[in-house]
Amino acid sequence: MIRLKHIFSLFLLVVLGSQAMLAQSDIEMTDSTSTDWNEDVGGDFVPNMPYYEIIYIIDEVEYMRDSVIKGAPIVPPVPAMEGCAFSGWQNLPVLMPAANIVVYGTFTPKCRIYSMPVVTIPGRTVTIPVYLENIEMISNFNFRMSFPKNITPDWEALNMNDKIIVSKTNVDSVFSISLVGNTLSPGEIMLFSVDASVPEYIPVASRHVIKIDQATATVTEGTSIPIFTEDGMIRVYQLGDTNGDGEVNITDRVNMINYIMVGEADNDTFIKEVSDINGDGEFNITDGVGIVEILLNE
Repeated sequence: MIRLKHIFSLFLLVVLGSQAMLAQSDIEMTDSTSTDWNEDVGGDFVPNMPYYEIIYIIDEVEYMRDSVIKGAPIVPPVPAMEGCAFSGWQNLPVLMPAANIVVYGTFTPKCRIYSMPVVTIPGRTVTIPVYLENIEMISNFNFRMSFPKNITPDWEALNMNDKIIVSKTNVDSVFSISLVGNTLSPGEIMLFSVDASVPEYIPVASRHVIKIDQATATVTEGTSIPIFTEDGMIRVYQLGDTNGDGEVNITDRVNMINYIMVGEADNDTFIKEVSDINGDGEFNITDGVGIVEILLNE
């Protein structure tokens, strides 16, 4: 006869055996992770800590990546570049959200000297502007401008800030530009503009770099800072080459008519400087006729 105590003992064996099997099986809990099982001490569940990724982009280039726990404070990197100020990370949250994120920043040069590209045709004089952009008070600077040997600047007709000094170097077509003993406030200004003659024999559909280099600057407290420079360029096209493809053809007449009908267009598809055929400052059907005359005379 099976006694009651025997039944109770059998029940305990079944229950304890089931618990042992359950404890050693793969158990999943939401937002938890099981530790390794140890027969002597057992096992525990610890909270599952989800990580998400932050991608840091500076000036359209990936700077770094970081993995942060959801809800944890974000400690961003502090980028540095000599001669530049960092904008900070745009739209960076304080705590890490439950998602991957991308944040952006930029470097701004503390001092930059540059020239904008200009367009002309052979046999004309073109005006080349030079700009300064600075975020600190500048007490002096110096840089060089190098011109193509067949394009000569007319420094006598210079339109410049009266604090600027221009002098020739011992190299042909290379000039030194300086600011000495004066100051320039933070901001963006045109330092000067200089005219340069483009000879008639210059090939059309050609480009000529005006190099700006060897630049140095000093802020008011006497500290030297680097100057970032961007070269200028003269683009030479044939009169009537409205789309800048290097030749005048019926496509340019169609391009002219489209511009007259539609109005403003991107400068890559309609080049104003070579499209005013009669030089009256307007773009109209007369210029379309002028293109046809160019074609007939070729």
